[in-house]
Amino acid sequence: MTRSPRLLKGGSGVRGAAAVMWPAAASACDFYLAYGPMGMQAGQFAIGGALLYEPGEDDADGTMVLQGDLGIRAGQRFVVHPAIGYCSFGDESEISFGGGAAVSLITNDQWSLGVQSHLAYTGFEGVSEMSIPVVAAATFDVSETARLFANFGLRFSRFSFDNEAIDSETESDPTASAGIT
Repeated sequence: MTRSPRLLKGGSGVRGAAAVMWPAAASACDFYLAYGPMGMQAGQFAIGGALLYEPGEDDADGTMVLQGDLGIRAGQRFVVHPAIGYCSFGDESEISFGGGAAVSLITNDQWSLGVQSHLAYTGFEGVSEMSIPVVAAATFDVSETARLFANFGLRFSRFSFDNEAIDSETESDPTASAGIT
């Protein structure tokens, strides 16, 4: 990881996302599924996972997210990934759940283009967060063993507060990631 995409402002929400290489979670408990090359797997099933750590900003606590998913190929162009994660944010920790999906639009021997997304839901005491990034995803073969990927799109976030005096927030921010596998 070279840069964290999360920017907290006033402690009330998440703003923006952009990363180079494999990105950190775009929010406190976001899944990694939309930000890397989800693509079509060779077999019917595939197990994946990630351990993400994002340092806190301005003396804030960091975030650690341990996640796992099961990739299920559904036909020649569609894959789904039910997912679960454990998120530790400061002195809070909760289970995240959701999943991802990818649709392959164009695939040939050297490059591919598709659309992918995920939904991650986490409920902390007093607030729940839902993250839904939707990205166009491209991969390019650079050798027999290396492949470049690049994604860009929008990340939608919904923060709901138990306290009725605080309005729920819905945001959309651009997101991008790139790297090599």
